[in-house]
Amino acid sequence: MALYLDRVDIVIRDSQNQIRLADFSQWAGPLHENFSRVLAENLSVLLATDRVGIFPGTRAKLFDFNVTVNVTRLDGMPGEKADLRARWSILDKSRKKMLFENHTVLSQATENDSMEALIAAESRTLAALSREIAEAIKTLAEGKTPGKK
Repeated sequence: MALYLDRVDIVIRDSQNQIRLADFSQWAGPLHENFSRVLAENLSVLLATDRVGIFPGTRAKLFDFNVTVNVTRLDGMPGEKADLRARWSILDKSRKKMLFENHTVLSQATENDSMEALIAAESRTLAALSREIAEAIKTLAEGKTPGKK
């Protein structure tokens, strides 16, 4: 996760080159932990399996694929849009061979200028990223190579 996101405050983008912390708005817990948890829950549903774990804490040998995600941007402008940028890769069971990697750039419009609408739009970007990763895993499980967008 990008260092500027390593905080409890929600980050708002005022312009392409300027961010600020939201007044009186914070995440319910550490963003990197919540992001990982929601991504794992999404993948579990999308892949119809309960064999999804979050590292560290889960034995890697139990899984056919290992996914790493580096979020480089997760912010937005209330009343405009939320943006998510992430570099992610899928590794084999032993975590030694890269099977696929991608850089995802997503935006979702906000429904109004409230913080709730911004957070909902950020949540939709995470859902879209989850779908993209799940599709790549399904393709790899079929013995095919996923295509880049």
